[in-house]
Amino acid sequence: MNASLSPVGATVLDAYIFVYAFLASEPRKGSRAAELIESALGSGKGHSSCQVVQEFANVVCKKFATRISIAEQLMRGTLGIFKPFLDSTNEN
Repeated sequence: MNASLSPVGATVLDAYIFVYAFLASEPRKGSRAAELIESALGSGKGHSSCQVVQEFANVVCKKFATRISIAEQLMRGTLGIFKPFLDSTNEN
């Protein structure tokens, strides 16, 4: 899991932080991932990218869902978690 400080002081969250937050099979990593997400939300300095959302979607499709419809439902339910972290100038 990577949460690093960017030069401007933002906490940058990678895809696996979000993945581990959903993994019941890795409770220690899931707990730490949830702490990182909550801290980033609380500080208002969390940052991620559209690439991270795409990577998360890819992992969800491969690891969590055997059928695309299940993966699609999961993604629709979780996309809101990324909104606070996406910079509107970085959505291309």
